[in-house]
Amino acid sequence: MPRLRGLSQASRDHQLERAAVVFAPGLLQVVLDHGANPNHHVKGEPFLLFAVQQPNIQPSTVLELIQAGAEPRIPGLLQRAVRGRAAAGVLRVLLKAGADPHGVDKDGHTAMDYARELKNDAALALLEEAAKAAPVSPVE
Repeated sequence: MPRLRGLSQASRDHQLERAAVVFAPGLLQVVLDHGANPNHHVKGEPFLLFAVQQPNIQPSTVLELIQAGAEPRIPGLLQRAVRGRAAAGVLRVLLKAGADPHGVDKDGHTAMDYARELKNDAALALLEEAAKAAPVSPVE
């Protein structure tokens, strides 16, 4: 178990990254309980974008981050999850938490576009179902 007392905020946030990457939900919760910021940035991007791209990221890990305050409505989040080949359970957690199935990334692609491109039928079916149930976001 890491010793977190007396660590700087940056060190706590680094421990959060390590906990998510090694898929240690118990450790993740300890780090969050000791003040790690679930919305801190890794290489200039929100941590959740980083986390959903990790191989074998668990739905429970994503759920813990969201319950701790990570923002699930980040533009491009579902796209990153699909491109990172996240499990359908991760996509379900993101969608249930408010990720937009109609959203587009900086290149103008939806998560469904990437699921089609990668021939990920399970992700595509899940995203299409969510898109039918969710209203289209207004264009600003």
